[in-house]
Amino acid sequence: MTCYKVAEHKILLCERKNPVDVAKQSEEHVHHSFTVSHETLVQACKLFLERQVPVDGLVHRAQGFFTGRELYFFDPSGNKLELRDPNWSAGMPELTVEELAAA
Repeated sequence: MTCYKVAEHKILLCERKNPVDVAKQSEEHVHHSFTVSHETLVQACKLFLERQVPVDGLVHRAQGFFTGRELYFFDPSGNKLELRDPNWSAGMPELTVEELAAA
């Protein structure tokens, strides 16, 4: 695993154990991540619930290189994506997608 910082962006490269044809069938850690504001993450939760976009997970990460609240989902092509709000930190409420959407 290697991490690069380019301007405001951080790129984490992970090597796959085996090649796969579809991202949904890949190792769970292979994805594209986008850092967003808290407001953008809340809006995404509202939109995903409204449009019935399946959420693969909502993680509250207190430790590691990338900390914050992370929303995982798949795009229509099957690529795993992450929206990460770096403003969340340990000790803050760990809200569900539904609770964030209601905010």
